[in-house]
Amino acid sequence: MLKILIVDDQKPVRDGLKQAVDWNRLGYEVAGDVNCAKAALDFIQSHTVDVMLTDIIMPEMNGLALINELNRNLNIKTIILSGYNEFEYAREAIRLGAYDYLTKPVIFSELEKILINIKETIYNERKNKEDAFALTQSAREAFLNKLVKGYFNDVDEAIARINKLDLGLEPELYYTIVNMRIMYLNEDALNNRDEQRLVIEIGNALRKFRVLQIFESDARDICILIGSANKEISVMEEINGIKEQIQNNPGYILHIGLGETKKGLLDINASYDEANLAIDS
Repeated sequence: MLKILIVDDQKPVRDGLKQAVDWNRLGYEVAGDVNCAKAALDFIQSHTVDVMLTDIIMPEMNGLALINELNRNLNIKTIILSGYNEFEYAREAIRLGAYDYLTKPVIFSELEKILINIKETIYNERKNKEDAFALTQSAREAFLNKLVKGYFNDVDEAIARINKLDLGLEPELYYTIVNMRIMYLNEDALNNRDEQRLVIEIGNALRKFRVLQIFESDARDICILIGSANKEISVMEEINGIKEQIQNNPGYILHIGLGETKKGLLDINASYDEANLAIDS
């Protein structure tokens, strides 16, 4: 359900909008109704709001100022209610980013069409964001796999990719690789939630380090890239703590390989090779 906030200085208008529309059928829930723009801003600070239906002429702060304020930080779709003699205000509201406007008295069939269009727009935007995030995560994982395998010979090229993917790796740090391989004892033991829990526990245990990237290697191992300004990167205490936490699960065995610390981005692959040798031995 999308959350909608109704903003109008006239209570009969607010009550009428709440009662005249079958909000649930349209996929909405009225999160609240307020009588002025300031109250709307206060409400939004403490409640989730996806859509705002607001009058354009209100005391103290009008609908235009409210939209302008929302545009600074929030992605809320706005429907403007305007009188017949307020078209210039409505046009300015659209310029400021309002999704659409309706003239009073409201024709509810038109309002429903706008609400349906907004819902479709919001869900499409959310899907696009999810898809973009998944693509970014996939690109990060692909880059990290190339980095640990020694694909890059030019540190400037590697840094350019790192900056583009916002990975936070720095050329002057010291790095070490930890590889973890889960060996399931039987098919019934396969459980993605166990792997997800393990990744969370790894992140929590190693969060003290300046750089921490956890990703799936091409060999399907959990690969942990740790970066520090200090040459001595000691992770065995944390790793042993993780092993102790999961030893109670009889469904799988955890194998761990640790590479030696290397300086700079282009020698990470040496630590990766050592971690692989350790895990296979």
